[in-house]
Amino acid sequence: MKTLTIILTIIFGLTSYCFAQTDLVTTIEKQVGQINSDKGLTKKQFNANEVYNKTFDGGGQIDVYLKGGQLVKIEESIGLSFGRVTTIIYLKNGQPIKIIDREENFKVKDDQSGLDYTKLNQVFEASIYVVNWDKDDSKIVRKGERKLSEGVCSNLDYEPLVDRVKKLVTSD
Repeated sequence: MKTLTIILTIIFGLTSYCFAQTDLVTTIEKQVGQINSDKGLTKKQFNANEVYNKTFDGGGQIDVYLKGGQLVKIEESIGLSFGRVTTIIYLKNGQPIKIIDREENFKVKDDQSGLDYTKLNQVFEASIYVVNWDKDDSKIVRKGERKLSEGVCSNLDYEPLVDRVKKLVTSD
């Protein structure tokens, strides 16, 4: 009987955890949808070359979206010699709730003479659903694999961007 109770407790715990994760993703996706469809957001743009005080091969831009002065979305796109790296961060009450990390690469020309700079090919995307920002607890859904960029999809990878944008917005 004791063994059966332990087994049932473990099964119930795992089932509850899975449903909680699914419910979390659904809730976050709903909040992201509301942010994306909100026509009342204020958009500010920053030149990434100026923000980082360095020149990126393909330039770069940081778009910041505010609602009532509160930061709700950050979209950073950095052009590099091999392609583009994009990070999109959705926030609620100043805390990230979802992060999209994407790498796109230029394809090699058919004749192998170099890169075809006319078309980007997405090779990696991670959707990171933040369970607890401060404890670096997230549910991560990955598609593809990175070819030339780095990152482990930890909250620590994105914290500097969030902090930098918060400073940009308050000093602007």
